[in-house]
Amino acid sequence: MSDDLDYYALLGVPSDADAETIRLAFRRLARRYHPDVAGEGTLARMQQLTLAYRVLGDPDQRRLYDLQHGIVARPPAPPPAPTPSPARPPSRPYAPERRPPPPPPPPPTRSAPASRAPRRGTVAVQGDMLRRQAALTTPDATPIAGLAFDATGTLLAAGLLDGRVRLWDPARETVTRTLDFGPTSGAGVLQEVRLSAQGRYAAAWGLQLGTRLWRAADGTPLWTAGFSAPSDLMDVTLLEEPAIARLALPDAPPALGDDDPFRWAHEGRGGTSVFSRTLGGPASPSDAIPLRCIEPGAGRAGRGQPGEGVRVQWRQLSADGRQLLTCGLTGVRGEPRRTLNLWDLERRSLLGAPQPHRITVLSLRPESAGFPMAVTADLSHIAVTFGAVGLRLHAVPQRSAPVDVPAGGVPQDAHIALAPGGRLLALARDDRLELWVPGELAPRQTWRLGDAVSALAFAGSLAAPRLAVGLRNGLLEVWGA
Repeated sequence: MSDDLDYYALLGVPSDADAETIRLAFRRLARRYHPDVAGEGTLARMQQLTLAYRVLGDPDQRRLYDLQHGIVARPPAPPPAPTPSPARPPSRPYAPERRPPPPPPPPPTRSAPASRAPRRGTVAVQGDMLRRQAALTTPDATPIAGLAFDATGTLLAAGLLDGRVRLWDPARETVTRTLDFGPTSGAGVLQEVRLSAQGRYAAAWGLQLGTRLWRAADGTPLWTAGFSAPSDLMDVTLLEEPAIARLALPDAPPALGDDDPFRWAHEGRGGTSVFSRTLGGPASPSDAIPLRCIEPGAGRAGRGQPGEGVRVQWRQLSADGRQLLTCGLTGVRGEPRRTLNLWDLERRSLLGAPQPHRITVLSLRPESAGFPMAVTADLSHIAVTFGAVGLRLHAVPQRSAPVDVPAGGVPQDAHIALAPGGRLLALARDDRLELWVPGELAPRQTWRLGDAVSALAFAGSLAAPRLAVGLRNGLLEVWGA
Protein backbone atom coordinates (compact mmCIF):
# COMPACT_ATOMS: atom_id res chain seq x y z
CA MET A 1 0.00 0.00 0.00
CA SER A 2 1.46 3.33 -1.00
CA ASP A 3 2.75 5.61 1.75
CA ASP A 4 1.55 8.63 -0.28
CA LEU A 5 -2.14 7.90 0.27
CA ASP A 6 -3.98 10.67 2.06
CA TYR A 7 -6.03 8.70 4.58
CA TYR A 8 -8.20 11.68 5.50
CA ALA A 9 -9.08 12.27 1.85
CA LEU A 10 -9.83 8.56 1.35
CA LEU A 11 -12.39 8.64 4.16
CA GLY A 12 -13.66 12.08 3.15
CA VAL A 13 -13.07 13.73 6.53
CA PRO A 14 -11.03 16.78 7.59
CA SER A 15 -7.77 16.27 9.46
CA ASP A 16 -9.31 17.47 12.75
CA ALA A 17 -12.30 15.07 12.59
CA ASP A 18 -13.22 13.40 15.87
CA ALA A 19 -13.35 9.62 16.35
CA GLU A 20 -17.13 9.42 15.85
CA THR A 21 -16.96 11.26 12.51
CA ILE A 22 -14.25 8.88 11.29
CA ARG A 23 -16.27 5.83 12.37
CA LEU A 24 -19.36 7.07 10.58
CA ALA A 25 -17.41 7.84 7.41
CA PHE A 26 -15.86 4.38 7.32
CA ARG A 27 -19.20 2.66 8.01
CA ARG A 28 -20.87 4.59 5.20
CA LEU A 29 -18.09 3.83 2.70
CA ALA A 30 -17.91 0.17 3.73
CA ARG A 31 -21.61 -0.25 2.93
CA ARG A 32 -21.23 1.51 -0.41
CA TYR A 33 -18.02 0.04 -1.76
CA HIS A 34 -17.60 -3.48 -0.49
CA PRO A 35 -16.98 -5.62 -3.57
CA ASP A 36 -19.75 -8.16 -3.12
CA VAL A 37 -22.29 -5.40 -3.63
CA ALA A 38 -20.51 -2.75 -5.68
CA GLY A 39 -18.63 -5.14 -7.98
CA GLU A 40 -15.25 -6.72 -8.51
CA GLY A 41 -13.35 -3.50 -9.22
CA THR A 42 -13.82 -2.05 -5.73
CA LEU A 43 -11.87 -4.65 -3.73
CA ALA A 44 -8.59 -2.71 -3.92
CA ARG A 45 -10.41 0.50 -3.03
CA MET A 46 -12.04 -1.16 -0.03
CA GLN A 47 -8.68 -2.46 1.18
CA GLN A 48 -7.32 1.10 1.01
CA LEU A 49 -10.29 2.35 3.03
CA THR A 50 -9.76 -0.40 5.60
CA LEU A 51 -6.09 0.52 5.98
CA ALA A 52 -6.97 4.21 6.31
CA TYR A 53 -9.46 3.44 9.05
CA ARG A 54 -7.09 1.15 10.93
CA VAL A 55 -4.62 4.02 11.14
CA LEU A 56 -6.98 6.92 11.80
CA GLY A 57 -9.23 4.88 14.08
CA ASP A 58 -6.36 4.16 16.48
CA PRO A 59 -5.26 7.24 18.49
CA ASP A 60 -1.58 6.21 18.68
CA GLN A 61 -1.29 5.32 15.00
CA ARG A 62 -3.13 8.50 14.06
CA ARG A 63 -0.70 10.68 16.05
CA LEU A 64 2.25 8.99 14.34
CA TYR A 65 0.63 9.41 10.90
CA ASP A 66 0.02 13.11 11.58
CA LEU A 67 3.61 13.63 12.68
CA GLN A 68 4.96 11.88 9.58
CA HIS A 69 2.80 14.01 7.30
CA GLY A 70 3.27 17.36 9.01
CA ILE A 71 -0.33 17.61 10.18
CA VAL A 72 -0.72 19.62 13.36
CA ALA A 73 -4.10 19.41 15.02
CA ARG A 74 -5.96 22.64 15.57
CA PRO A 75 -5.50 23.84 19.16
CA PRO A 76 -8.51 24.30 21.42
CA ALA A 77 -10.49 27.45 20.61
CA PRO A 78 -10.08 30.29 23.14
CA PRO A 79 -13.12 31.27 25.20
CA PRO A 80 -15.37 33.80 23.45
CA ALA A 81 -14.64 37.50 24.04
CA PRO A 82 -17.18 39.40 26.11
CA THR A 83 -17.83 41.82 23.24
CA PRO A 84 -19.11 40.71 19.82
CA SER A 85 -16.50 40.21 17.15
CA PRO A 86 -16.69 39.28 13.47
CA ALA A 87 -17.01 35.55 12.88
CA ARG A 88 -13.85 33.81 11.74
CA PRO A 89 -14.00 32.19 8.30
CA PRO A 90 -14.18 28.38 8.41
CA SER A 91 -10.88 26.51 8.23
CA ARG A 92 -9.96 25.09 4.86
CA PRO A 93 -10.00 21.28 4.46
CA TYR A 94 -6.60 19.67 4.63
CA ALA A 95 -4.72 19.39 1.32
CA PRO A 96 -1.31 17.66 1.37
CA GLU A 97 1.68 19.61 0.04
CA ARG A 98 4.85 18.20 -1.43
CA ARG A 99 7.63 19.71 0.69
CA PRO A 100 10.59 18.56 2.77
CA PRO A 101 9.46 17.06 6.09
CA PRO A 102 9.54 19.69 8.86
CA PRO A 103 11.27 19.11 12.18
CA PRO A 104 9.12 16.86 14.38
CA PRO A 105 6.61 19.08 16.19
CA PRO A 106 5.46 18.31 19.71
CA PRO A 107 2.73 15.66 19.94
CA PRO A 108 -0.50 17.23 18.66
CA THR A 109 -3.33 17.89 21.04
CA ARG A 110 -6.74 17.66 19.46
CA SER A 111 -9.44 20.01 20.49
CA ALA A 112 -12.43 18.56 22.25
CA PRO A 113 -15.51 18.17 20.04
CA ALA A 114 -17.66 21.24 19.99
CA SER A 115 -20.58 21.12 22.36
CA ARG A 116 -23.57 19.53 20.70
CA ALA A 117 -27.03 20.97 20.41
CA PRO A 118 -29.62 19.27 22.63
CA ARG A 119 -30.48 15.85 21.24
CA ARG A 120 -33.99 15.45 19.90
CA GLY A 121 -36.05 12.41 18.99
CA THR A 122 -39.39 12.76 17.25
CA VAL A 123 -39.98 16.36 16.18
CA ALA A 124 -43.32 15.82 14.43
CA VAL A 125 -45.59 12.85 13.69
CA GLN A 126 -48.67 12.45 11.51
CA GLY A 127 -50.95 9.48 12.07
CA ASP A 128 -51.61 7.35 15.14
CA MET A 129 -51.34 3.74 13.99
CA LEU A 130 -48.35 3.34 16.36
CA ARG A 131 -47.92 5.34 19.55
CA ARG A 132 -44.73 6.05 21.43
CA GLN A 133 -44.22 3.60 24.27
CA ALA A 134 -40.69 4.47 25.38
CA ALA A 135 -38.01 7.09 24.82
CA LEU A 136 -34.54 5.83 25.71
CA THR A 137 -31.43 7.96 26.03
CA THR A 138 -27.78 6.90 25.95
CA PRO A 139 -25.31 8.88 28.11
CA ASP A 140 -23.50 10.21 25.05
CA ALA A 141 -24.31 10.89 21.42
CA THR A 142 -22.75 7.73 19.96
CA PRO A 143 -24.88 6.63 16.97
CA ILE A 144 -27.02 3.51 17.27
CA ALA A 145 -25.80 1.02 14.67
CA GLY A 146 -27.98 -2.05 15.30
CA LEU A 147 -31.21 -3.01 17.06
CA ALA A 148 -32.74 -6.36 18.02
CA PHE A 149 -35.74 -7.44 20.11
CA ASP A 150 -36.31 -10.77 21.80
CA ALA A 151 -39.29 -12.76 20.49
CA THR A 152 -41.83 -11.04 22.75
CA GLY A 153 -40.52 -7.50 22.35
CA THR A 154 -39.90 -7.10 26.10
CA LEU A 155 -36.09 -6.86 25.82
CA LEU A 156 -34.29 -4.65 23.33
CA ALA A 157 -30.59 -4.71 22.42
CA ALA A 158 -29.14 -1.47 21.08
CA GLY A 159 -25.68 -1.76 19.56
CA LEU A 160 -23.73 1.49 19.54
CA LEU A 161 -21.33 2.33 16.74
CA ASP A 162 -18.26 2.03 19.00
CA GLY A 163 -19.05 -1.58 20.03
CA ARG A 164 -21.02 -1.14 23.25
CA VAL A 165 -24.30 -3.06 23.48
CA ARG A 166 -27.00 -1.83 25.86
CA LEU A 167 -29.85 -4.13 26.88
CA TRP A 168 -33.03 -2.15 27.56
CA ASP A 169 -36.27 -2.94 29.33
CA PRO A 170 -38.56 -0.70 27.25
CA ALA A 171 -41.46 -0.96 29.72
CA ARG A 172 -39.35 0.53 32.52
CA GLU A 173 -37.16 2.63 30.19
CA THR A 174 -34.05 1.33 31.97
CA VAL A 175 -30.78 -0.32 30.98
CA THR A 176 -30.50 -3.83 32.42
CA ARG A 177 -26.97 -4.60 31.21
CA THR A 178 -24.14 -3.11 29.15
CA LEU A 179 -22.01 -5.48 27.08
CA ASP A 180 -18.73 -4.63 25.38
CA PHE A 181 -15.94 -6.20 23.39
CA GLY A 182 -13.27 -5.46 25.97
CA PRO A 183 -10.22 -3.19 25.90
CA THR A 184 -9.42 -3.89 22.23
CA SER A 185 -12.65 -2.35 20.92
CA GLY A 186 -11.51 1.29 20.78
CA ALA A 187 -11.41 1.60 16.98
CA GLY A 188 -14.12 -0.92 16.12
CA VAL A 189 -17.26 -0.24 14.08
CA LEU A 190 -20.28 -2.27 15.19
CA GLN A 191 -22.52 -3.61 12.44
CA GLU A 192 -25.25 -5.80 13.94
CA VAL A 193 -26.61 -7.15 17.21
CA ARG A 194 -28.87 -10.16 17.93
CA LEU A 195 -30.88 -11.58 20.87
CA SER A 196 -32.18 -15.09 21.44
CA ALA A 197 -35.94 -15.68 21.63
CA GLN A 198 -36.17 -15.35 25.43
CA GLY A 199 -33.33 -12.87 25.72
CA ARG A 200 -30.88 -15.24 27.44
CA TYR A 201 -28.10 -14.72 24.90
CA ALA A 202 -26.80 -11.77 22.90
CA ALA A 203 -24.43 -11.52 19.94
CA ALA A 204 -22.79 -8.65 18.10
CA TRP A 205 -20.18 -8.21 15.40
CA GLY A 206 -18.37 -5.44 13.61
CA LEU A 207 -15.29 -4.46 11.64
CA GLN A 208 -12.19 -4.46 13.85
CA LEU A 209 -14.38 -5.80 16.66
CA GLY A 210 -14.80 -9.38 15.54
CA THR A 211 -17.75 -11.45 16.75
CA ARG A 212 -18.75 -11.99 20.37
CA LEU A 213 -21.52 -13.89 22.15
CA TRP A 214 -22.60 -13.19 25.75
CA ARG A 215 -24.91 -14.55 28.41
CA ALA A 216 -27.26 -11.58 28.74
CA ALA A 217 -28.17 -11.94 32.43
CA ASP A 218 -24.64 -11.27 33.74
CA GLY A 219 -22.69 -10.16 30.64
CA THR A 220 -20.39 -13.21 30.66
CA PRO A 221 -18.64 -13.66 27.27
CA LEU A 222 -19.35 -17.15 25.93
CA TRP A 223 -17.50 -17.14 22.64
CA THR A 224 -15.24 -14.76 20.72
CA ALA A 225 -13.87 -14.81 17.17
CA GLY A 226 -11.78 -12.31 15.25
CA PHE A 227 -13.78 -12.30 12.03
CA SER A 228 -16.50 -9.98 10.82
CA ALA A 229 -17.85 -9.85 7.28
CA PRO A 230 -19.00 -6.64 5.57
CA SER A 231 -22.59 -5.53 6.10
CA ASP A 232 -25.28 -8.15 5.37
CA LEU A 233 -22.72 -10.82 4.40
CA MET A 234 -22.92 -12.73 7.68
CA ASP A 235 -25.67 -13.49 10.16
CA VAL A 236 -26.05 -15.11 13.59
CA THR A 237 -29.06 -16.80 15.21
CA LEU A 238 -29.04 -17.71 18.91
CA LEU A 239 -30.98 -20.77 20.06
CA GLU A 240 -31.75 -21.55 23.71
CA GLU A 241 -32.73 -25.22 24.03
CA PRO A 242 -30.21 -26.57 23.28
CA ALA A 243 -27.94 -23.53 23.63
CA ILE A 244 -26.44 -23.15 20.15
CA ALA A 245 -25.28 -20.25 18.01
CA ARG A 246 -25.76 -20.76 14.28
CA LEU A 247 -23.56 -18.61 12.05
CA ALA A 248 -23.95 -18.03 8.29
CA LEU A 249 -20.57 -16.95 6.88
CA PRO A 250 -18.80 -16.56 3.52
CA ASP A 251 -17.71 -19.95 2.18
CA ALA A 252 -14.01 -19.46 2.88
CA PRO A 253 -11.84 -20.22 5.94
CA PRO A 254 -13.01 -17.91 8.78
CA ALA A 255 -9.35 -17.17 9.63
CA LEU A 256 -9.25 -14.98 6.51
CA GLY A 257 -11.78 -12.67 8.13
CA ASP A 258 -9.48 -11.87 11.05
CA ASP A 259 -7.26 -9.56 8.98
CA ASP A 260 -9.19 -8.67 5.82
CA PRO A 261 -12.98 -9.15 5.99
CA PHE A 262 -13.45 -7.87 2.44
CA ARG A 263 -11.02 -10.41 0.99
CA TRP A 264 -12.74 -13.11 3.05
CA ALA A 265 -16.16 -12.16 1.67
CA HIS A 266 -14.70 -12.04 -1.85
CA GLU A 267 -13.06 -15.47 -1.59
CA GLY A 268 -16.25 -17.00 -0.17
CA ARG A 269 -18.64 -15.28 -2.55
CA GLY A 270 -19.86 -18.49 -4.20
CA GLY A 271 -21.61 -19.99 -1.19
CA THR A 272 -22.34 -19.94 2.52
CA SER A 273 -20.79 -21.95 5.33
CA VAL A 274 -23.22 -22.49 8.20
CA PHE A 275 -21.54 -23.32 11.52
CA SER A 276 -23.29 -24.43 14.71
CA ARG A 277 -21.39 -23.47 17.87
CA THR A 278 -22.28 -24.94 21.27
CA LEU A 279 -22.81 -22.32 23.98
CA GLY A 280 -22.15 -22.70 27.69
CA GLY A 281 -19.80 -25.65 27.41
CA PRO A 282 -16.74 -27.06 25.66
CA ALA A 283 -16.65 -26.93 21.89
CA SER A 284 -17.64 -30.07 20.05
CA PRO A 285 -15.54 -31.39 17.13
CA SER A 286 -18.65 -31.02 14.97
CA ASP A 287 -18.61 -27.26 15.63
CA ALA A 288 -15.78 -26.91 13.10
CA ILE A 289 -17.63 -28.74 10.30
CA PRO A 290 -19.95 -26.41 8.38
CA LEU A 291 -23.02 -27.08 6.31
CA ARG A 292 -22.11 -25.74 2.88
CA CYS A 293 -24.77 -24.04 0.77
CA ILE A 294 -23.19 -23.62 -2.68
CA GLU A 295 -25.03 -21.31 -5.04
CA PRO A 296 -25.96 -22.64 -8.51
CA GLY A 297 -23.28 -21.66 -11.01
CA ALA A 298 -20.53 -21.31 -8.42
CA GLY A 299 -18.86 -24.61 -9.30
CA ARG A 300 -18.08 -27.57 -7.07
CA ALA A 301 -15.68 -25.62 -4.88
CA GLY A 302 -18.09 -22.74 -4.50
CA ARG A 303 -15.60 -20.27 -5.92
CA GLY A 304 -15.06 -19.10 -9.49
CA GLN A 305 -12.70 -16.82 -11.30
CA PRO A 306 -13.23 -13.07 -10.91
CA GLY A 307 -16.16 -11.93 -13.02
CA GLU A 308 -17.62 -15.44 -13.31
CA GLY A 309 -20.25 -17.55 -11.61
CA VAL A 310 -22.18 -16.14 -8.71
CA ARG A 311 -21.58 -13.55 -6.01
CA VAL A 312 -23.55 -13.82 -2.76
CA GLN A 313 -24.50 -10.32 -1.64
CA TRP A 314 -26.74 -10.99 1.36
CA ARG A 315 -27.27 -13.74 3.96
CA GLN A 316 -30.06 -14.06 6.54
CA LEU A 317 -30.90 -16.89 8.96
CA SER A 318 -34.40 -17.55 10.27
CA ALA A 319 -35.00 -16.94 13.97
CA ASP A 320 -35.21 -20.69 14.62
CA GLY A 321 -31.98 -21.37 12.69
CA ARG A 322 -33.62 -23.91 10.41
CA GLN A 323 -33.53 -21.88 7.20
CA LEU A 324 -31.17 -19.57 5.34
CA LEU A 325 -32.07 -16.96 2.73
CA THR A 326 -29.34 -15.85 0.33
CA CYS A 327 -29.32 -13.24 -2.40
CA GLY A 328 -26.79 -13.72 -5.17
CA LEU A 329 -25.87 -11.99 -8.40
CA THR A 330 -25.52 -14.53 -11.22
CA GLY A 331 -24.67 -14.46 -14.90
CA VAL A 332 -22.12 -11.70 -14.42
CA ARG A 333 -20.78 -12.03 -17.99
CA GLY A 334 -24.15 -12.59 -19.55
CA GLU A 335 -27.47 -11.11 -18.54
CA PRO A 336 -27.20 -10.41 -14.81
CA ARG A 337 -29.87 -11.87 -12.54
CA ARG A 338 -30.41 -11.38 -8.84
CA THR A 339 -31.48 -14.72 -7.36
CA LEU A 340 -32.94 -15.34 -3.93
CA ASN A 341 -32.56 -18.88 -2.64
CA LEU A 342 -34.19 -20.40 0.45
CA TRP A 343 -32.18 -23.20 2.07
CA ASP A 344 -33.63 -25.87 4.36
CA LEU A 345 -30.73 -26.52 6.76
CA GLU A 346 -32.45 -29.45 8.50
CA ARG A 347 -32.79 -31.64 5.39
CA ARG A 348 -30.85 -34.92 5.52
CA SER A 349 -29.72 -37.40 2.92
CA LEU A 350 -30.91 -41.00 2.74
CA LEU A 351 -27.89 -41.93 4.87
CA GLY A 352 -28.86 -39.43 7.56
CA ALA A 353 -26.12 -36.88 6.84
CA PRO A 354 -27.03 -33.17 6.79
CA GLN A 355 -27.70 -32.05 3.22
CA PRO A 356 -29.08 -28.51 2.81
CA HIS A 357 -31.88 -28.31 0.27
CA ARG A 358 -32.37 -25.24 -1.93
CA ILE A 359 -35.55 -23.67 -3.26
CA THR A 360 -35.23 -20.77 -5.70
CA VAL A 361 -37.56 -18.07 -4.50
CA LEU A 362 -36.97 -15.36 -7.07
CA SER A 363 -34.81 -14.73 -10.11
CA LEU A 364 -35.10 -11.14 -11.28
CA ARG A 365 -33.15 -8.45 -13.04
CA PRO A 366 -31.08 -6.41 -10.56
CA GLU A 367 -33.22 -3.31 -11.03
CA SER A 368 -36.26 -5.38 -9.91
CA ALA A 369 -34.64 -6.56 -6.68
CA GLY A 370 -32.18 -4.03 -5.33
CA PHE A 371 -30.72 -2.97 -2.01
CA PRO A 372 -31.58 -2.25 0.73
CA MET A 373 -33.59 -5.37 1.57
CA ALA A 374 -35.47 -6.49 4.67
CA VAL A 375 -36.95 -9.81 5.74
CA THR A 376 -39.24 -11.01 8.52
CA ALA A 377 -37.71 -13.06 11.34
CA ASP A 378 -39.26 -16.29 10.02
CA LEU A 379 -38.15 -15.51 6.42
CA SER A 380 -41.79 -15.64 5.28
CA HIS A 381 -41.66 -12.24 3.52
CA ILE A 382 -38.93 -10.14 1.97
CA ALA A 383 -39.01 -6.52 0.84
CA VAL A 384 -36.65 -5.41 -1.94
CA THR A 385 -36.00 -2.05 -3.56
CA PHE A 386 -37.92 -1.92 -6.83
CA GLY A 387 -36.52 0.73 -9.18
CA ALA A 388 -38.22 4.12 -9.11
CA VAL A 389 -41.47 2.65 -7.75
CA GLY A 390 -40.16 2.18 -4.23
CA LEU A 391 -40.30 -1.26 -2.60
CA ARG A 392 -41.85 -4.60 -3.48
CA LEU A 393 -42.95 -7.24 -0.97
CA HIS A 394 -42.62 -10.92 -1.89
CA ALA A 395 -43.90 -13.99 -0.05
CA VAL A 396 -41.27 -16.71 0.52
CA PRO A 397 -41.51 -19.02 -1.29
CA GLN A 398 -43.78 -17.46 -3.88
CA ARG A 399 -47.36 -18.22 -2.89
CA SER A 400 -49.00 -15.03 -4.12
CA ALA A 401 -48.39 -12.03 -6.36
CA PRO A 402 -45.91 -9.45 -5.02
CA VAL A 403 -47.25 -6.27 -3.43
CA ASP A 404 -45.83 -2.82 -4.14
CA VAL A 405 -45.05 -0.04 -1.70
CA PRO A 406 -45.05 3.14 -3.87
CA ALA A 407 -42.56 5.09 -1.77
CA GLY A 408 -40.56 6.52 -4.68
CA GLY A 409 -36.78 6.31 -4.98
CA VAL A 410 -35.09 4.49 -2.10
CA PRO A 411 -31.37 5.29 -1.68
CA GLN A 412 -28.97 2.49 -0.85
CA ASP A 413 -28.24 3.98 2.58
CA ALA A 414 -31.93 3.95 3.58
CA HIS A 415 -33.13 1.67 6.40
CA ILE A 416 -36.13 -0.64 6.12
CA ALA A 417 -37.76 -3.16 8.45
CA LEU A 418 -40.69 -5.58 8.18
CA ALA A 419 -43.21 -6.39 10.91
CA PRO A 420 -44.23 -10.04 11.57
CA GLY A 421 -46.17 -11.45 8.64
CA GLY A 422 -45.07 -8.57 6.41
CA ARG A 423 -48.12 -6.57 7.54
CA LEU A 424 -46.19 -3.32 8.05
CA LEU A 425 -43.07 -1.84 6.49
CA ALA A 426 -40.97 0.94 8.02
CA LEU A 427 -38.81 3.02 5.68
CA ALA A 428 -36.32 5.63 6.90
CA ARG A 429 -34.57 8.09 4.60
CA ASP A 430 -32.27 10.37 6.56
CA ASP A 431 -34.44 11.98 9.29
CA ARG A 432 -37.76 10.98 7.70
CA LEU A 433 -39.59 7.79 8.72
CA GLU A 434 -42.65 6.31 7.05
CA LEU A 435 -44.90 3.43 8.10
CA TRP A 436 -46.57 1.61 5.21
CA VAL A 437 -49.23 -1.05 4.85
CA PRO A 438 -48.08 -2.87 1.70
CA GLY A 439 -50.54 -2.38 -1.14
CA GLU A 440 -51.74 1.03 0.00
CA LEU A 441 -50.93 4.18 -1.97
CA ALA A 442 -49.73 6.37 0.90
CA PRO A 443 -48.03 5.79 4.25
CA ARG A 444 -50.23 5.34 7.31
CA GLN A 445 -47.87 7.30 9.55
CA THR A 446 -44.91 9.63 9.06
CA TRP A 447 -42.29 11.05 11.41
CA ARG A 448 -39.74 13.83 11.26
CA LEU A 449 -36.89 13.17 13.67
CA GLY A 450 -34.19 15.26 15.30
CA ASP A 451 -31.39 13.38 13.51
CA ALA A 452 -30.91 10.73 10.84
CA VAL A 453 -32.33 7.26 11.50
CA SER A 454 -29.46 4.79 11.83
CA ALA A 455 -31.27 1.53 12.75
CA LEU A 456 -34.78 0.01 12.71
CA ALA A 457 -36.23 -3.21 14.14
CA PHE A 458 -39.71 -4.73 14.48
CA ALA A 459 -40.93 -7.25 17.05
CA GLY A 460 -44.15 -8.36 18.72
CA SER A 461 -47.10 -10.21 17.25
CA LEU A 462 -49.22 -9.68 14.15
CA ALA A 463 -51.81 -7.93 16.28
CA ALA A 464 -49.42 -5.84 18.39
CA PRO A 465 -46.22 -4.97 16.51
CA ARG A 466 -43.48 -2.87 18.13
CA LEU A 467 -41.02 -0.71 16.21
CA ALA A 468 -37.66 0.45 17.60
CA VAL A 469 -36.10 3.51 15.96
CA GLY A 470 -32.42 4.32 16.61
CA LEU A 471 -30.93 7.68 15.72
CA ARG A 472 -27.47 8.91 14.84
CA ASN A 473 -27.49 11.12 17.95
CA GLY A 474 -27.80 8.09 20.24
CA LEU A 475 -31.51 8.43 21.05
CA LEU A 476 -33.87 5.47 20.80
CA GLU A 477 -37.68 5.34 20.65
CA VAL A 478 -40.10 2.41 20.80
CA TRP A 479 -43.49 2.69 19.12
CA GLY A 480 -46.29 0.12 19.37
CA ALA A 481 -49.92 -0.56 18.60
